[in-house]
Amino acid sequence: MKKSKLLFGLFLALLIEIPFFKGLSQYANLSNAYTHAQSLALQSPENANKPIVYIFYNDEPCETCPQAAAMAYDLVKDNFGNDVNIFEINYAAAGEENFEWEYHLEQPLSVVVVKMQDGTVLGYEKIDNPQLMLDDQYYFAEKIINAINDVLAV
Repeated sequence: MKKSKLLFGLFLALLIEIPFFKGLSQYANLSNAYTHAQSLALQSPENANKPIVYIFYNDEPCETCPQAAAMAYDLVKDNFGNDVNIFEINYAAAGEENFEWEYHLEQPLSVVVVKMQDGTVLGYEKIDNPQLMLDDQYYFAEKIINAINDVLAV
């Protein structure tokens, strides 16, 4: 009887917790990792709490990847200006391998928004394959803007 009550209690706890984390499903704690983001924060105190937007690509870009990367960059700059740091990085290039494992990069194009607090990386939100959203430019913009707003709000 105690075992079934315990299992039922665990089930209820999961039901309560799952909706809370639903919006941050790709948000991971990287607070123990020394990252490019943390080194950027060390370079300038103004970067200690400023989100970072990475536009990652690899050596095998798809046909529409350059267009999507350029649109994402312009979208971030136009909507957030100097409130975020933005970088375009070839994660497959020599010396950039750490990004691949840090952000679980496998696709030809990914946008990663990193949450910073007091110079520490708290986590990130990732959008894989944004080039597949180009047919609906409103959705493309909404997806990227919402990811940045989610990180700003957390």
